[in-house]
Amino acid sequence: RWSTYRPVYNGYNVKERHREVVIYPKNITKLLKGTALEYMPIRQMLSDHKGVETDFYIFTKLAQKKYLEQIWKAGLKRLTWNLLKNNGFHLINKTARNPCECLGITKTELRQAVRMDVTSTQLLAIKHAAAAGRSMTDDEVRFFGRYLSNNDKLPMIFELTTPHKLMRYCIENLGMELISDELNIYSRPAILGDYLDFLDDLEYLHMDLKDNMYPKNFQAMHQHIATERKNAEDREKQKRFKKLGKELRKKLPELKKIFRGETEDLMLIWPTCKEDFNAEGVMQHNCVGGSYFERMAMGSCVVVFCRRKSDPDKSYTTVEFDMNGKVRQHRAYANKNAPEDAKIFIDTISKNAQTLILERKYEEEKKRQEKITRERIKRMKAEMDAERILAMSADRADDEMIPMQEEECRLLAAAI
Repeated sequence: RWSTYRPVYNGYNVKERHREVVIYPKNITKLLKGTALEYMPIRQMLSDHKGVETDFYIFTKLAQKKYLEQIWKAGLKRLTWNLLKNNGFHLINKTARNPCECLGITKTELRQAVRMDVTSTQLLAIKHAAAAGRSMTDDEVRFFGRYLSNNDKLPMIFELTTPHKLMRYCIENLGMELISDELNIYSRPAILGDYLDFLDDLEYLHMDLKDNMYPKNFQAMHQHIATERKNAEDREKQKRFKKLGKELRKKLPELKKIFRGETEDLMLIWPTCKEDFNAEGVMQHNCVGGSYFERMAMGSCVVVFCRRKSDPDKSYTTVEFDMNGKVRQHRAYANKNAPEDAKIFIDTISKNAQTLILERKYEEEKKRQEKITRERIKRMKAEMDAERILAMSADRADDEMIPMQEEECRLLAAAI
């Protein structure tokens, strides 16, 4: 009743909206008789949703996904509704013939799941523990189903510790609590994110998780480990910047031949390291100190600094060229438009660079075609030489067969 469903056409397909309807299951069995849903427990499924808005698309899903029937009949009502709402389909083997194979769990785990009438997140928690060879109590299933089931590292964590020990630590040290199923599973305390970050930091620093995952003073240890990781990341970043700086300086001599020019008032300054980009970004209040150093070092753009000869240490404009010599960006302080004199200067450099790049590409293509031609001629010559050798071999074979035939005739005559 009271369906406000309307299909919305966007030119390519139909987008559905307002699919929620109020369903009364009193005559649902009669209405579905003779349909693909005749033997599905629709009335029983909807009895708990009487007078409540329900997505009418569930009928289509039930008809298409027959495995939902065996999940419901196994006693997993909440899981069935989760699957109908597209939560947890990755947990299901859609071609299995029995509930255990369908859910990927053992009979013991299935009995627990049925007893608890688990949700999709609780089923995921059970499977995470099973992957590490662990089993959980009902309280632990509820706890990890709410707090940690969507964390990919949970199986690895369970290999290092027991679910009971981890749950007890979270309750005693992180302020979490045993919860009932009625609580929103997405309402997780912020400190949980801190704890997961702490475990990530330990792994990044190659520290033993088993010996360090339960610090007595979590907040202090978390801050210390986070600082250590930042220092390690900074060292890695500096090492990477140093390597990219060497690559950039190798490219500069060739780039300076292409992007060259100066006037009585203006000149180009070439950056040679990350610090040069950072300093330009600070002076100009722009983003050149971000990723442009890496991009130039890897050969995807060219960045130069336009300066006045009277004050070469003070930034005037910042320029980015593409690898064909065209100007991508030319900005003055705070990303304002470049002054006219700088614009004319950089446009002239760009035109000359484009011409030079085209000439080089033409020469490279010419050399490539010449190489292809030489290889083709060499191949043809080799084929001709091979044919000539074969012909000479055939002639020699004919000459050698003549005396052999005369000898055979002489022996035959003697025999007669």
